[in-house]
Amino acid sequence: MQYTGLKDRNDVEIYEGDIILWYSGQLKHIPVHSEVEWDEAGARFAFGWKAASTYMLYITEIIG
Repeated sequence: MQYTGLKDRNDVEIYEGDIILWYSGQLKHIPVHSEVEWDEAGARFAFGWKAASTYMLYITEIIG
């Protein structure tokens, strides 16, 4: 698995293929599980539509 260069809120490195928990919705209260994947079109790692947001990294946690 390829290291993404990012860490979750617990300072654990995030790798391609990891399953992560993050929160969606206007109040960031809806839990969402996503797999970290390589986005060929964007030439980046992605796990959700706000994956690039700094805020998302603070509330993201690896669960598998």
